[in-house]
Amino acid sequence: MHLNKSTYIKGESIGFTAYVMDKKDKKPSQLTTNLYVSIEDENSNVVKKKLIRVDDGVASNSFEIDSLFSSGFYKVKAYTNWMLNFNEQNHYVESVRII
Repeated sequence: MHLNKSTYIKGESIGFTAYVMDKKDKKPSQLTTNLYVSIEDENSNVVKKKLIRVDDGVASNSFEIDSLFSSGFYKVKAYTNWMLNFNEQNHYVESVRII
């Protein structure tokens, strides 16, 4: 997954594109159709969450930074239901700052 930047101000959008790969052959997943993307605050409370459609291993969307956000650091997480079946961290996490 990549984000359009790492620091945002209210009124902007957190844009992202996610790439879901087959772990064995490192090619885009043809089986995955759903990707969950969430934004959590510093206390691990989910501020926003979306279910995004994955086509040929790629999913894109955005989150509006609105009144639900205050200044601070947040974590953007992306995962599939299948990824939650393992003890190891098998999902994507990136920290962003909102001013």
